[in-house]
Amino acid sequence: LPCTDRTLVHGSRSLSDRIRAMGETGDMSALGEISKIRQAIGLAKVPAALDWLEGMLAEGEPVVMFLYFKSVHEALVQGAKARGIKFGSIVGKTTQKERDRVIQAFENGEIDVIFGSTALRENATLIRARYTAHVDRWLVSTDEDQADARVDRIGQKRPTFHIYFHLDDTWDDEIHALVEEKRAGIEVVMDRTSVEKLLLHRILTNSRTHLR
Repeated sequence: LPCTDRTLVHGSRSLSDRIRAMGETGDMSALGEISKIRQAIGLAKVPAALDWLEGMLAEGEPVVMFLYFKSVHEALVQGAKARGIKFGSIVGKTTQKERDRVIQAFENGEIDVIFGSTALRENATLIRARYTAHVDRWLVSTDEDQADARVDRIGQKRPTFHIYFHLDDTWDDEIHALVEEKRAGIEVVMDRTSVEKLLLHRILTNSRTHLR
């Protein structure tokens, strides 16, 4: 997706300067600032994600759509309600009873979409769908792979497809590069905090280019 909001192009100049200064002094609160920008980028992708989702549903394709941030989930829920989309959600606060109900409703065709956070990356078989989509990129490739595998379980008889929404010329570029390196096995497996620190390092290293 092209980015039309210039404040999201690697953050505004003032915010990027602030993050660079914090990182250079070892202040890891810079990671919190990066998280805020990632969240804003996710929110910017929601309208396009909903448009794509409507198109898939019109073709008769149910979808499992993943996100990371609570605000992105809320925006997707509001948008889905406004468009009359039948959906359920499985996020961190979802009880086991509600989780089971949503999965069963999806597999039975009562709802056509599940919005899921990292809470949905394990222990669910969703073979009615062959499409997963990620609005937010997760920082650990194995987490994304686990999430996508929800539709690749035993009993799936169709090819599956995994969609990642990307906002060009933002820190999505850096995140994508890092995640795909992990997926390709170029670097050792790392947890989310380690990847966040590596992301900060790359942003600092590339800051001159970003701040032109």
